Amino acid sequence: MKGSNEIYSIDINRVLAIKELTPEYANDLVSAGFPFDIRELYPSLSQKLLHSTGLIPRVNRLVAYHTEEKNAIGFLCLIEDDTSVYSIKFVFVDPKFRKKGVASALFNFALRLAKNRGAKKVYLDVEDWNGSAAKLYERLGFQIIGTKTAGQGYLRNNPRLRVVTRTLMGRGYFTNFTYKKTGQLIRLKVDMEKNRKLLFNIYQNCMDKRLLTFFELNPNNIVNGYSQLWKYFCFRDLFINNLVDSYALVFNRPMFSNAAVEVNSLSMSNIPLILDDVVKVLDDKGMAYAHITLFNVCDLECQRWFKDKGFKLFRFSTMGITLDSKNVSGTE
Repeated sequence: MKGSNEIYSIDINRVLAIKELTPEYANDLVSAGFPFDIRELYPSLSQKLLHSTGLIPRVNRLVAYHTEEKNAIGFLCLIEDDTSVYSIKFVFVDPKFRKKGVASALFNFALRLAKNRGAKKVYLDVEDWNGSAAKLYERLGFQIIGTKTAGQGYLRNNPRLRVVTRTLMGRGYFTNFTYKKTGQLIRLKVDMEKNRKLLFNIYQNCMDKRLLTFFELNPNNIVNGYSQLWKYFCFRDLFINNLVDSYALVFNRPMFSNAAVEVNSLSMSNIPLILDDVVKVLDDKGMAYAHITLFNVCDLECQRWFKDKGFKLFRFSTMGITLDSKNVSGTE
């Protein structure tokens, strides 16, 4: 067998074991057609350093290993968003071994691992086109709790030298911003109680109630993002529009030139204008790459905005499961 890092063995035709990822297993997965960013398989040195200091969440990169083929045939990431909430990402099974229970084995182990660590809930995102995956997750006990749209892409007008200079000089990290109006957005202080309540009031009117309940959102934790995952980005900027019916939360890490943004609005027509102003903010902070999330609805104007910016657009259903005393089980 490859390595001695086995975590747990599952008797599916006596050939499957669940292990932690190694470079050798990663090569197997890439050869089998792993479709996600290769960086998800190879954590960078900076990621390892941030993890060691607690600035990014704990991640278990789980591999389904075929003991007879001597090969990695499946993969998923289990991420500790919060002590009570975990997420699952980058699920993959070698096409040759699909419909054989491999994904179910990975999920059942991941859910048990999360539960043993004290997690109460686990969630994941599934793209709207992937109905077969959604059906599998439903059989495993997951239910749809909301929908969202994510746009990912590089920001223009940000030459590499400019990004590096602003990052190293601390633009937005070690200097103070003036809390003033930026376009139609008004930057607010995150730590003020009235601002948290204002943001939460907008959330309650915009967010799918199932999502709000699942993540137990309240005025105190809302500034960490809907799933609490973005709290690891360390720096947060809160913006409200001048009509006080829309918000934007911007998250980023020190020494990183990528940002995560959450936007929610009572009016879809406001969102392209808000996104334009968000891009100006990111430019001022020297950001080169952005991951922007919109909740519930994304109309044609919003889609056109992402397309014009050259962003990749994804539509997701968010699915969640509440862990209880029952054994997690299921078959693919």
